[in-house]
Amino acid sequence: MIEHSILAEFRVSLSINFKDDLYSARMLDNILRELSESKKKVVKFRELINILSRYSHCLILMPGPSLKSLVSKFKIFDDRIVIVVDSAVDFIVSNDLVKYVKSSILNILVTDLDADINCLVEYCREVSPVCIVHAHGANIERLHYVKNIECSALCGTCQVAAPFLNFVEYCPGFTDGDRSIYIAHMAGLQVHMLGFDPEADISLSHKVVNEVKKAKLRFCRSVYDELRMLGLRTFCL
Repeated sequence: MIEHSILAEFRVSLSINFKDDLYSARMLDNILRELSESKKKVVKFRELINILSRYSHCLILMPGPSLKSLVSKFKIFDDRIVIVVDSAVDFIVSNDLVKYVKSSILNILVTDLDADINCLVEYCREVSPVCIVHAHGANIERLHYVKNIECSALCGTCQVAAPFLNFVEYCPGFTDGDRSIYIAHMAGLQVHMLGFDPEADISLSHKVVNEVKKAKLRFCRSVYDELRMLGLRTFCL
C-alpha cells in the first residue's frame, strides 16, 4: 500500500477539497446505480482486480511523447491486458491507431473523463473496454458523460474513503497514470509502459502541461518509485 503520508501531503499541496471529492463520488455512485438498474454491466473495483489477477502481463499506454512509437511495438499487445490512460485516447484515435489496441485480450480504460470527449466516446465504441471511471471534485460536471459511454462494463473509483457507497470504491492516486500503475500492482501484473514520461514538458493529448500538471506528474513518479520498492515488476518501453 502506498504510504498515506504521501497521499495526504499531495492532497494538501494542491488544496484538494475532501467535500467536493465525496460529492463527486456520491454522484458517480448514483449514476452507476441507475445504469445497473437499466441492465448496464457494472463491476465493482475489487471484483475487477480479482479478474485482472488471473493474467500475468499488462501494457499501460500513457499520453507522454514516447507513445509515438506505438505502431512499431504493436505486436506486444498479443496475449496481454492493455490499460489505456485517459488522454492517451486523444492520440490513439486521432492517429488511427485503435486497430492495434484492439488486438489485446482485455482492454481497460482508466479515465476521469478529462480526455477529449469525442475521442473517448469513439474509442469506447470501437474497442468496448472495461471503463474504470474515477470521481473527484474537479470532474463533477463531466460525470454525466458516463451515461453515453459504450463499453463492455463500467467500474467506479474515487479518491476518498467511502465504504457506504454501493458501486464506487476507493483507489489511491490523483492521476489516471498512477492509478493505472497501482491497479496493475494490486492485480500482481508484470507491467510494460509506453508513454510514461513524467519529466516531459509536452503531452500527446489536448491538455497543457502546466505547473499543476507537472506537480501531478511528479506525484505519479513518486507512486511509480514507491511501488517498485514494494515489488512492482515494470519495464518502460
